[in-house]
Amino acid sequence: MVKNKEYQVYKKQEEIMKRIVTVIVMLVLCIAVVSVNAQSKNFAVKLSGHDFQSADMVFGTGNFRPYVGLDYLSLGMDITLESEYMGDATLEMGAGLFIPHAGCRFLLSSANPTKPYIFAGIFKSFASVKMEIEDEDILGEDAEDMIKDLLGFWGLQLGFGAEYTVTDWFAVGGEFGFKMYRTGTELEMTGDLLDLDLEEAITADLTASLKNTYAAFVLNFYF
Repeated sequence: MVKNKEYQVYKKQEEIMKRIVTVIVMLVLCIAVVSVNAQSKNFAVKLSGHDFQSADMVFGTGNFRPYVGLDYLSLGMDITLESEYMGDATLEMGAGLFIPHAGCRFLLSSANPTKPYIFAGIFKSFASVKMEIEDEDILGEDAEDMIKDLLGFWGLQLGFGAEYTVTDWFAVGGEFGFKMYRTGTELEMTGDLLDLDLEEAITADLTASLKNTYAAFVLNFYF
């Protein structure tokens, strides 16, 4: 069966991104270990109206400031089913996303209290899902894997910002950035599932992308 070209491109990009993520995370961790005694280390909290709230640990190595962080998103829904014949039951659905990210800031100027910078980063989500009726799993392994694939997106982040040094240990700032999300999965539908007389399964390749801009207010705590 001929594979969808868009899905093949996505899978190649995903493999490349996994390698890039691994290399960058290792580099950031190595720089963090080397920079553990550096004068400039800070914890940055980002408050955004149209994006995930986020927090980064930023390490100082001159004008290059590598950072790492972890975001978390949880979704849940309970539905009460009522039936005179089957009795009452509760359907529980939920998903959790762990989204580690890493990147680097580059200060364009560090001589003044106001420090402009540009930044770039990458992120990858890891999902957990459930669908249960009275604590009995009804999702199935194939459906669970499909949902995890779709929620397991990866992405890139680019932008610019500036921070103003208020004291030696505190600075405020703002950022404007661009994010791109990519995800995809492969669906296999059999004749039994579709109630059709098929000689072979139908394979559907699904890819999706999302792009958005965002603005954030940043609190930087230096130590």
